[in-house]
Amino acid sequence: MRKYAVGAVLACLLAACGGTSTSHDVVVYRAGARTVIDHPGGTGLTTAAINVPVSVDFRDLVTDVNVHPGETVHKGQQLLSLDRTPFASQAQALQSKQQLIQGEIQNVQGRIAIAQAKGDAAQVSALNSQIVSYQGQYVILQQQIDIANGRAALLSAPIDGAIGELKIAPGAFAAPGQILMTVIDTAHIEVTASLPISDRQFVSIGTSADISVTPTPGSTAPAMLLTGKVIEIAAGASGAGQFFQATVDAPNTADHAVLPGLQAYVRVSVDHNSPVVVSKLAVLNIDNDPTVYVVDGSVVHSRNVQLGVSDGTYIEILGGLKPGDLCVIVGSQLLNDGSKVRVTQTVS
Repeated sequence: MRKYAVGAVLACLLAACGGTSTSHDVVVYRAGARTVIDHPGGTGLTTAAINVPVSVDFRDLVTDVNVHPGETVHKGQQLLSLDRTPFASQAQALQSKQQLIQGEIQNVQGRIAIAQAKGDAAQVSALNSQIVSYQGQYVILQQQIDIANGRAALLSAPIDGAIGELKIAPGAFAAPGQILMTVIDTAHIEVTASLPISDRQFVSIGTSADISVTPTPGSTAPAMLLTGKVIEIAAGASGAGQFFQATVDAPNTADHAVLPGLQAYVRVSVDHNSPVVVSKLAVLNIDNDPTVYVVDGSVVHSRNVQLGVSDGTYIEILGGLKPGDLCVIVGSQLLNDGSKVRVTQTVS
């Protein structure tokens, strides 16, 4: 009886000191390919998708201004009056510039045809906004030609919209190319933002994106969220090679509540088709020294891993694991390198 009791005590002591080991039950995740959705973002200012600058190509006296900032205007409504004298000999130059604008319109029309063939309605809508802007500029040039030919002495609204900026007063001289005012249509809002260059390869025209707009100062209203798509990507990098610029277009709210010139945050939805992805539960010390317990037969080994993007549930592994590795997601708190384990469930 005494010998049995001593043996039991020794067995317990040996177990406590590590003389014997116990298998821990664990649940594992099988590393493998999966699409992880990343959301890179950046800040920018809101602009109206349709923005027609009103300017003159020659120094001239503005004799009258008929509108004020924020005023709603209709196509053909008088904006300002000019002294026609400087325009008398400039019809040919204005017509040449008009031809350049017509070329830009034809270029965008070609891009619209491509977008229509792809069934990309959002891209078609954004490109149509560009067409309207170019057509507005064309109308302003035609009005200057009419002034040069003695048929008029005023500029009128080239589109239906509102006066965005007004930078001229009666009696002032307009400089060549100076923007005297803008006529805008805020049915669509655009934001150009700088995004991490590491995501450049995953962002393309038509990529889904959100625009979160900061309320005006003093407002207690929550941020407004618009949903749109990427319509333009800059060819080069910026910010010493750390960023690239992308422009997002989104329909405004029904009451056109998002105004041009507001601070906005753009968040792009990027699909990473990664060959090695694990559940985020598998990664320990994720912020300092990310490690994963990998099952090897009946024991586990701790591995340092290099992390990629994460969508909050899954995380991309850039180094330290290979497809098929069994990574502990439940039961790791009791483990050390070399601990014996028994896999009770495998998920993927």
